[in-house]
Amino acid sequence: MNGPVERAIQGDGPSFSVLVQEHADTVWWIAMAILGDAAEAHDVAQDAFLRAWRRLGTLQRPERFRSWLYEIARN
Repeated sequence: MNGPVERAIQGDGPSFSVLVQEHADTVWWIAMAILGDAAEAHDVAQDAFLRAWRRLGTLQRPERFRSWLYEIARN
């Protein structure tokens, strides 16, 4: 059975929501560490998840989702 990353890659929105819930705090902390502003970090975190959703089709190794997502947040 496919995990949430694989299902999200196939377009399953609820699976992507699971991934957002799992990684939201870390993505926010990454942005907060870079920006030093909670409101801006929140905006950057939302943008990172939106970019990840749009680019899921480019993720060739689903097991690297976490590091891939965190790199999106850092950039």
